[in-house]
Amino acid sequence: MPTPVPHIDPPELLQQIWASIQTGVCDRHHGFHTPVVGTIGLDGSPQVRTIVLRACDPVEQTITFHTDSRSPKLDELRRDPRLAWTLYDFGSRVQLRLQTHATIQANNDFAKSRWDASHPNSRECYRVAIGSSAPIQTPEEAARFIPDGYENFAVVVGQIRSIEYLLLHHDGHRRLRYQLSEQNPPTVQWLVP
Repeated sequence: MPTPVPHIDPPELLQQIWASIQTGVCDRHHGFHTPVVGTIGLDGSPQVRTIVLRACDPVEQTITFHTDSRSPKLDELRRDPRLAWTLYDFGSRVQLRLQTHATIQANNDFAKSRWDASHPNSRECYRVAIGSSAPIQTPEEAARFIPDGYENFAVVVGQIRSIEYLLLHHDGHRRLRYQLSEQNPPTVQWLVP
């Protein structure tokens, strides 16, 4: 017997979405743990990459990842702070598309607190002497390290503007968009899947 498409109550679903994103922060096996983010390249072309989800704050409506402060994506975000996210969980067959406004935190109390809370193994990639995406002649050049990587550490915080939810279901997909606001409750718009 086919499983019926679940009834969706938008306010309840939004709470479930936040809970699932928070699970993605903590559970490295959850599909939301490694979302794809997209920026607008300095040449105007789209740039996408997979990152590791590091924090989610439903109250502040933010989502966060860590990166090398020398990464080209930071120059892209300084020029245009629009940052798109796609999170997909194969098990639940749920895709989230987030539109955010990014801020970069580096060499400040917030970044230091995130650095201190990160696992020592996670800090190792920031000790690489040559900046992220820099051209090299051989892979061995990337194996030179500096004593402490904190100076190369940055946090990108995305202030969420919208969340688009898509449930893939064999009896009919469901899709809706939440527009978020700091002052007002979210508005909800159902969309054709």
